[in-house]
Amino acid sequence: MEKDDAFIEKIHKEMLQGQQMRMHLDVLKISFVIALLGLGSIKVKDIASLCNSLYLAPLVALLFDFMSAGHRLSVRRNGKFLRLYSPSELERTFEKFVGQNRDWFFRWGSFFFSILSFPAVVLLIKAVTNDYPPKGGWVVLALLLVLHLTVFLTSNHRVKSFDS
Repeated sequence: MEKDDAFIEKIHKEMLQGQQMRMHLDVLKISFVIALLGLGSIKVKDIASLCNSLYLAPLVALLFDFMSAGHRLSVRRNGKFLRLYSPSELERTFEKFVGQNRDWFFRWGSFFFSILSFPAVVLLIKAVTNDYPPKGGWVVLALLLVLHLTVFLTSNHRVKSFDS
């Protein structure tokens, strides 16, 4: 029984670490995206290359969302394990309740922050260069947007599978 208690305690610690890491990654994402948008919007005479750094903002948001999704899935997987196998009836009941009553505000807020980086790039390029992104820029943004939506939808599907 002591081994089981130690194992359950280990799962609790791993869940807490995953939640803390996910929060840390989201804070870093916000910082990096804002910094890249700021850097790309700097208008320096005879230097147009800084404007191209704007395309990094949605890419960085996507990469942070990949990492955050991984931690989110890990926490949910552990929660499902506890819901099924915890020796404590109270904990199983609590995990079932949590699985049925998720708070999606932070997840949606993080997703929309990432998505807002796309129109921000377009508007800042227009402000800095007095023109919209070139054709290649639109292709890059479209590919990043498709990847971003794929990550979001796939991770949501996986998360819901752990809540059932």
